Amino acid sequence: SESETTTTLPDLGSCLAAVVHHAPVLRHKHMAEAFLRASVPQAATLIHRLGANFPTSVSCLVRGCLNAASNAENPITLKLAKEAIRRLASLSPRESARIRGVLSKSNQMIDIQLELAAHADPIALACLISRHYNVLGDLLQPEPSLASNILHYIIQHIQNHQERSLGELKLFSHSLLLLILSMQYLEVQ
Repeated sequence: SESETTTTLPDLGSCLAAVVHHAPVLRHKHMAEAFLRASVPQAATLIHRLGANFPTSVSCLVRGCLNAASNAENPITLKLAKEAIRRLASLSPRESARIRGVLSKSNQMIDIQLELAAHADPIALACLISRHYNVLGDLLQPEPSLASNILHYIIQHIQNHQERSLGELKLFSHSLLLLILSMQYLEVQ
């Protein structure tokens, strides 16, 4: 008699990573873009698992997310792309820094850049706030919690690192002033 064998199915992220690894025709960039354009509800999770299972693909996945976001016809695609990028950045501090670099070069998703910099690098955060001050009000208007989180982070960082150089403290205070001014600008409108 034949014995019945029960097999468990591997998770979809592992299967997709294996397929992409062994079939170079299918590129991560195209897969990420396809998931997002199709507005698959689990797209961010799938993209995160692809990146976790195949770390060298993270840059391609980010580019796919950026392509989908720049060609987004509906807000759901943009929301999923941002969530996928957040999850890819959560893989490691190194990936987060790389993703911030890619976002900075492409000059896209400034709100995500601010969010990632707020968790990792206060100097980069201060520079981002200074560089993108003219659009900061537009970014913070739909998400006032982002402004308060960044403001809280800057104040906390200044308090915890009082031994910083005078130049860095001036940079932080300048960023703090710009952020407060942009928050006041939102209140006036």
